[in-house]
Amino acid sequence: MKPKHKSWFKWIVGEAHLWLGLASGIIVFVICLTGSVLAFQKYIEYWINKDAVYIEPQNQRLPIDVLMANFNQKYNAKINRLTIPDAANKSVLIGATNPKTKEPLYVYVNPYNGKLLGESAIWL
Repeated sequence: MKPKHKSWFKWIVGEAHLWLGLASGIIVFVICLTGSVLAFQKYIEYWINKDAVYIEPQNQRLPIDVLMANFNQKYNAKINRLTIPDAANKSVLIGATNPKTKEPLYVYVNPYNGKLLGESAIWL
């Protein structure tokens, strides 16, 4: 309801400004939130999969061929991505396409013993 001391025009412009500002604020908030998720995607993924990402370093890494063979023994999928981290306490990430579902498949592998540690909870 319009206050008595304001004109109709000022009241209509004020109400429009209020509601349009609130609506655009929600849009800006969603854009900022999704942008933050994209910017910190790697760190969020490491946090979600921390049991598979972080490992206990040992003295000697296995050759890549052995890691890929261990992966193929279980999944029998064409490998299209291999991420070897610089840090000694992180596992190798093998990416492939699931032959049954045709969806992306990412699996963490321990580079020291070749053990498959688990699938990634999110797609990179």
